[in-house]
Amino acid sequence: MAGPPLNFYGSDTYHMSALIGTYDYVLYSGDMEFLTLNWSKVTSAISFIASKIDQTGLLHVTGAADWGRYAQGGHNTEANALMYGTLKTGCLMAKWMDLPDLAAGWIEHAETLKAAANSTAYIWDSHVGYVSHILVRNLSY
Repeated sequence: MAGPPLNFYGSDTYHMSALIGTYDYVLYSGDMEFLTLNWSKVTSAISFIASKIDQTGLLHVTGAADWGRYAQGGHNTEANALMYGTLKTGCLMAKWMDLPDLAAGWIEHAETLKAAANSTAYIWDSHVGYVSHILVRNLSY
């Protein structure tokens, strides 16, 4: 995560892991007070990263300062899979907060991203003749 003691800056992916972790925490603890107290931060964080979904329908990573990640940046499978999970779990948290319109918007973004990630326009590498990315499949959220 990007919090203490690491405090990495310039990453588009660390906070998505924290958002998915927030969902897991509330799911298993039932601590809705925690979610309510932090809801504005959750929505701000999802809005920030969702604004980096470009005309392709994919997340375009500009904050590439990830520890131990090779070739981070641009349209990459790992970050887009995290984005998909972030949107799906964000949708469920929005439903817990009784915000169905917000939930619907995030699920629509997730499904658009999934379709783009699975499109042959973005996963087929014609230079080498094979699928160059892992497909974003339905997660268990």
